[in-house]
Formats: sequence, structure tokens, C-alpha cells
Amino acid sequence: MPDGTDPANPVRVYADGVFDMYHIGHAKVLEQAKKLFPHVYLVVGVSGDEETIQKKGKIVMNEHERCEILKHCRWVDEVVCPCPWVIDFEFLKKHNIHYVAHDDAPYPSATGDDAYGHLKKAGMFKPT
Repeated sequence: MPDGTDPANPVRVYADGVFDMYHIGHAKVLEQAKKLFPHVYLVVGVSGDEETIQKKGKIVMNEHERCEILKHCRWVDEVVCPCPWVIDFEFLKKHNIHYVAHDDAPYPSATGDDAYGHLKKAGMFKPT
């Protein structure tokens, strides 16, 4: 696993969210994720419309609009949309992700557990 010191071999960090009505808080979280290591390739997951509406309710911007805004953010290197609501190791392997960055608050999953708990236990979680 890269340590972030080699610009030719950056640490691949993943951050996800809904990113509806993109604002300075979103930008700061992405900046924090991008700066976790000296050299980071930041992959940002954007939840799709259907699942977002089902899990959180109404949205103002559709997934295409939310993705387009993120593609123009200086911290973002790649956008994945739609992304899974709960990340599994298969998704991380598919995208060659080394760490997941998110705020440290426990997020309940369908089973009631912390949606990021398995990543925290595996040492693949970095709090923003």
C-alpha cells in the first residue's frame, strides 16, 4: 500500500455523500480528504437519485447535476455515480481504494450497525 510520499503512486482515498446543494462544508470535507497524505488521488462517490430519495427524502439537484459540480471541484480527481449507499470491500477493490474518508459519527446501516464500522476495524477509515 502506498504511503503517500511518491507522487507517481498516490494513496487512493474515497469520500462519498449525497452532495445536494453543494456548499462550503462539502468543499472542506473534500479538501481534508485530499490532504490526508502528501499525495492523494481522491475518488468521490455520489449517491444516486433513487436510493437517496428512498433513504433521505427529497433532493433539489439530480445526480447528474451533483456529479458535474464535483467534477469541477479542485480537490476531486474522479467521480463515481451512483455509488453504493454502504461500501463493501468488493467496491473498494474494484476502484483500488486504500482508505475511506468520512466524518467519524456512526452512520446507521440497514442492520443498525455503523455503516463504516467494518472499514474502521480493517484500518481503512480516515476521519475528516
